[in-house]
Amino acid sequence: MKKNILESFDLIILLCVLVLVSTGIAFIYSSGVNSDGILVTNEYVKQIVWAGIGMVFLAFFALTDYRKCERISGWLFVVLLLVLVYTRLFGRYVNGAKSWLGIGDFGVQPSEFGKIIFILFLAK
Repeated sequence: MKKNILESFDLIILLCVLVLVSTGIAFIYSSGVNSDGILVTNEYVKQIVWAGIGMVFLAFFALTDYRKCERISGWLFVVLLLVLVYTRLFGRYVNGAKSWLGIGDFGVQPSEFGKIIFILFLAK
């Protein structure tokens, strides 16, 4: 008999993630306030956007059977290699490293996704 996803979902882990994300956003916000109490940067907004995107991914992967990744892990690895080559050729320099892809004002390091894809590929 198939269990309801909410019955098998670990709410304590979700609560811990929400507390950590909220704390991180609060720290980033507080670092953008000067000694006069004036907000001088909006970096915390980017963190909120990425946290929202992360929560969408969390919900998607919580509802998806991870064993289906085995069939596509080879293709994901090939795509990863292509993206890494593209990054090496056309990436942005950030702090002396050409390892970022720019998407508007946001930047993404494909190597971070690569860690997960590489683990899936090796596990297959």
